[in-house]
Amino acid sequence: MLKNIAKENNLCRFKFKTQVQLEKHYQLIQKRLRTAENNLNQYKQQPIHESIDINTLSTIMTAFVRQGQHKLCAEFERKKLILQFDAIDHRLIKTFYNLNPTDDQIRSAKIIWQAAQSKLYAEEQLAILKQRIYTKRLPSSLNILDHSIDNVEYLLKQSIINRDKSATLSFRRLKTIAQFKYDIMTLEMTTVEEIIRSHVNIIADEKKKLIDSAGGQVPIPKSLVQIMNAIAARQSNMVQRSQCILKKKLSVFDDAPMTINMAGAVGANIVQSFKTGLTNNCISYSDQRAKDFFTAIENVLRRLYTTPLRSKLLARIQYESRLIRSTRHHIKKSNIIIRPTDKSKVLHLGSVHDYHRKALQYMSETNAYNEITSGINPCQNHLQMVLTLIDPMLKNKDINLQLWKQYMRPNAATIELAHLYFIPKPHKIGTPLRPIVSSIKAAATGVSHFLDILLRPMFNQVTKATTFINGIDFVRQIENYRNSGRFLPTTLFVTFDITNLYTMIPRHGAIAALQNLSKHADNRRIHGMTIDTITRLARLVLDTNCFVYNNKYYQQIRGGAMGSPFTMTLANVYMWEWEQTLIEYQRSHMKCMVGKLY
Repeated sequence: MLKNIAKENNLCRFKFKTQVQLEKHYQLIQKRLRTAENNLNQYKQQPIHESIDINTLSTIMTAFVRQGQHKLCAEFERKKLILQFDAIDHRLIKTFYNLNPTDDQIRSAKIIWQAAQSKLYAEEQLAILKQRIYTKRLPSSLNILDHSIDNVEYLLKQSIINRDKSATLSFRRLKTIAQFKYDIMTLEMTTVEEIIRSHVNIIADEKKKLIDSAGGQVPIPKSLVQIMNAIAARQSNMVQRSQCILKKKLSVFDDAPMTINMAGAVGANIVQSFKTGLTNNCISYSDQRAKDFFTAIENVLRRLYTTPLRSKLLARIQYESRLIRSTRHHIKKSNIIIRPTDKSKVLHLGSVHDYHRKALQYMSETNAYNEITSGINPCQNHLQMVLTLIDPMLKNKDINLQLWKQYMRPNAATIELAHLYFIPKPHKIGTPLRPIVSSIKAAATGVSHFLDILLRPMFNQVTKATTFINGIDFVRQIENYRNSGRFLPTTLFVTFDITNLYTMIPRHGAIAALQNLSKHADNRRIHGMTIDTITRLARLVLDTNCFVYNNKYYQQIRGGAMGSPFTMTLANVYMWEWEQTLIEYQRSHMKCMVGKLY
């Protein structure tokens, strides 16, 4: 192939060194090697300190040299691969011209190749921009924005401003600048993406011109097909070559701080939590919008983890970290418990001994808990109880397999026994405690969640006429009652409260109320499940209400566990059954408004 033709179509070839340049470079390397050997020999003549282990030193030096050799070998293989792509490129150009293309076809081929090369370069820029944002390694040219766009940094140095307030304002300033940098990078990415689309359109237009040059012949002439294949072959080789070069350029980001891995782990946990939430709400997370959202979450976390902290902000973080550790030490030393209160947004400080005394008093008064004296953790036993009950149901198709996998199946590798803790109620005399059984990873928690999802909508529908949803709904019902002419000066408001409702509901009565609720279902089935199946699942949840407290195992023998999702629905069903007689009497004799607000 003529040199001028090769030069005209040379879009992407490296400028490799000539033979003379390579020989000079080889001589330089040999000179450096002799110098290093001389320095090593001189070092050997010096007395060796006793603390130096020659074997260890030799091992370290060998490893160091081999590491350098590995890098050189990898770089050599990469350049050899690039040279192979260039040789193939030269051959593909020659193949194209051997087909004797017309001037128009040559012009179209050059436009396609040039647009393809420009597109690949733009894609390379886009990939690097994304990687910079991904690892929070923005171009150094953006650092000028840290000190040149405002006067806030100078103003914050004035001693008149409180130190904490100054740190807060400085953080807001840095956050604003960081967001501006991110917006600039995003705008640049959008611009590059538009350039890529423009080159794609140019390539498509030129290929269409080549096809149209056949004058509508069907099939397309063989000579034109060969020319288009030759153009596409070189285009494909250019793509492979560009990918090899891009891989090298992106490798400079591989030595990012180790905190990226931490961000990845945290991001994975957060993304998994989102996926679980979407699954629980019957929403697919395979949608492209969901994937983009998850990617954005991971990128945000990585940016946060890799953002270098300013010295002042770092000093404040270290100070607050020491303060937190000191506070924890004093709390532990003073036997103090800090808990959020039951019905307010404040924290309550109480004595460990006082909490323990009230907890034992609560257990004694309710008589709802039995200590498991064997000292054996019942966690694995609960797992067997769940599987023993569910397996026959699955075989008999009493339970849908998909529902079992999605909602109820426990993870044998992560199940844990629930633990009991208490929330103080300072709005009541003596600050009593509300018991909470944390059973997030308990064996039957999935079944409890499923029953709650299954029964609560039906219960809300059945009791809609006698239930106040919230305070606003209560006011509206009162207005309707007034408009009907029944709101008189003699009208009485009667309210009552049930102490320890969840703990004290009788189980047999609650199960019976649950069975009566099924009368309002079609064919005594709720979403295809019989009331007998639902009842057995409910008993399973109640029978596995065990927990650990103060290094002892307990089983709840009355009511349901506060903290179990199904307990609230079961308690509401029991109260609905209990109040039916009262409601009917009031409606027939007093014609008054009846409602409840839990």
